[in-house]
Amino acid sequence: MLNIFAHMDKIAIDSSGSLSVSVSWLGIFLAVVAAMAIGSIWYGPLFGKKWMKLVGLKRGESSPTGPMLVMLGLAIIQAFVVAHFIVYVGYFYPDYSGLSVGLLTGLWTFVGLIVPALVSKAIFEKGSMELLKINLGNQLITLLAIGAILGTVN
Repeated sequence: MLNIFAHMDKIAIDSSGSLSVSVSWLGIFLAVVAAMAIGSIWYGPLFGKKWMKLVGLKRGESSPTGPMLVMLGLAIIQAFVVAHFIVYVGYFYPDYSGLSVGLLTGLWTFVGLIVPALVSKAIFEKGSMELLKINLGNQLITLLAIGAILGTVN
């Protein structure tokens, strides 16, 4: 049976009629840690050498501190936005488990937002298809992990 009120604890309408969403800051923190760990492994031991060659970097060429702080900030924003998406998707799929809603949201965010952006960038900039595959793979795994974490913790 469809239960349209299953996720109402995450969505509230205040006296002015404005919609507000409740997200788990613990979930966001864990999602950010996961995203940073996946990125470190993906662009480190898994594909680091190939990625560096494709983008024209040499080991020790630049300090990673600045870019890593930017990535941390972007990971926080990404997790915060995906947490909201999960609440919205969960509202319309109340019979799905939190994990299912999280994975579904991560997948559709990847397919609908990340793939078009990265593929169009690669096509118009005549970029390397190998680099595109590495970057798409990282984004897919990262969004599925973020979705899984936020879907179960949120």
